Amino acid sequence: MKLIFNDATEIIVQQVESHGDYLRILTVGITPEQLKVLFTDSSRTSRMIVQERGQTIATYKGYTAYDHAEIYTGQIYGVVLYKEGTTTEERLTNVEDTVNQTNTDLQMAIAELTTVIATLATSAAGTPQNIEGGEADV
Repeated sequence: MKLIFNDATEIIVQQVESHGDYLRILTVGITPEQLKVLFTDSSRTSRMIVQERGQTIATYKGYTAYDHAEIYTGQIYGVVLYKEGTTTEERLTNVEDTVNQTNTDLQMAIAELTTVIATLATSAAGTPQNIEGGEADV
């Protein structure tokens, strides 16, 4: 099986697995250092085609964020690529930003509710009401 990069460079691969927002590619004989050089070029990895016996098995687009290389027994090496904007660090940053904004919004809502409650309490204290009829006795 071979992987053909966007720039027509080819490498022999053992396996290509898609896991939603990331791609794991296993090779034999290509060291982690060589894999890093190959897969950190985002223009090269913007489109990758997997072929076996001349037939296209899959085409992957947008996996341009190199994450790390993996080492397995038997000189099998792997590489993990993410789609741009979906790395763990980027997702955590987005979640933190969302949580911070939500906290700010909640604090503002609590302040507004406190003001409304204080206004209602002041209004209710200023108009005495009859318990039975609900209207003030004059």
